[in-house]
Amino acid sequence: MADQEGTNRKNVQRIIHSTARALLRGVVGNTSISVTAAGLALEFLSGNSSRSLDERIRRIDTARDNLTEALLAIDALKASAQEQQKELEELKESTAKATGEKERVLRTLEDLKTLGTLEQNTIRAAFGIPKTWQVWLGYFISFLVGIATTVGYDFFLKGLIAAETGIKPF
Repeated sequence: MADQEGTNRKNVQRIIHSTARALLRGVVGNTSISVTAAGLALEFLSGNSSRSLDERIRRIDTARDNLTEALLAIDALKASAQEQQKELEELKESTAKATGEKERVLRTLEDLKTLGTLEQNTIRAAFGIPKTWQVWLGYFISFLVGIATTVGYDFFLKGLIAAETGIKPF
């Protein structure tokens, strides 16, 4: 896109330069050029010229063609600029959306940081999570209950089963 703009600018400069050369070569004696706020104004003055009328008309036609090409190139530049302006607006909208999303994510991150900084005991109490020593105490009590169950089975239940059935368990 930038290469196309550079090419269009060079074409416009070349066309304007060749138009100016054509005007200055032979038509200058009979032409008044003035620059106004509206643009470029050409006035053709009557007068005697040593050049033939056909040659002057040919040069004027060349200048007119060059100006037409310059105007077409300017129109192409204008269209390109409008397209780029539209793309810029789309990028601005996209950037605004991304900024909003970023702010939302940052707020969520701050909320998570706040949760992370709460005291550990407060979280344990809120969710009923036991402390490490309580977990180990539970394991130890379970171990003792397992031993008591095994001992109770071996000494009391085996004896009861053997007494009632007359069969000695293994």
